Order: sequence, then structure tokens, then C-alpha cells
Amino acid sequence: MKHLFATYLFFFTVLFSFGQIKIDTRFEAANAQIFRVNSQKNEILFRPDLKKNQTTRCWFFFKTWGFSRNKPLKITEFNDQRELIPTYAVYSSDRKHWHKIKAQQITEHIFNFLIPTKHSDTIYFATGY
Repeated sequence: MKHLFATYLFFFTVLFSFGQIKIDTRFEAANAQIFRVNSQKNEILFRPDLKKNQTTRCWFFFKTWGFSRNKPLKITEFNDQRELIPTYAVYSSDRKHWHKIKAQQITEHIFNFLIPTKHSDTIYFATGY
């Protein structure tokens, strides 16, 4: 019985030690279509959304929180309009002070951004032309 209790205790400790990443795209100027969130790996996969009369996916903007502050947040952008994928993006924890970040190109349609999270509970992530 002790072993069973210890196993359950371990399972629930591991399960609840990972936060659940949350994303908000419902504020003014927000723009992202979220495909996948992996809280255990601290990863988000998205692409810019098409708004109203847009014909190109040339900008994005969203808010995220609930990520692990123990490792960088990996944000991956997929964009089938590869000529519009930015090499640089910006992130902020307060929407006043923005930091430029360079992407790593994975394929011609996929870019990764690694954002430091040590000092932030919330991150705004954006780019645009």
C-alpha cells in the first residue's frame, strides 16, 4: 500500500509541476492562429492569422503566460508564405519595453524563436511590416 501511495504521489507531483501555457489572441491588434501548445516542452506552434481583408500572413501579435520560467520559451512560426516570415521579432513583458530576437530557420516555411523567460510571467510576442 505504501508503494502504491508513493507512486500516486509521484505521478501527481510530476503532473502538476508543469504549468499550462495559455495564449490570448482576443485583444486589439492580436493576430495568431495557434496550432499546438506543449507545456512540458515549453513550446508553442502558430502561424499568423488572416484578418478581414488581408491576403498575406505578414504579421503576428499575441500574449502568453503560464510557461515554465526555468527554460526558454520556444515559439515556432509556420508560414506558407515564406517570403513574409520575419528573421527578427520582438517580445515584451509589459508592452512598453521591447526586445529584438533573431529566429533560427528550420525550413523555408518554419522559424524558431527562443525567448528567455527567467524574469517574466507574461510575454507579448510580435512582428510586422
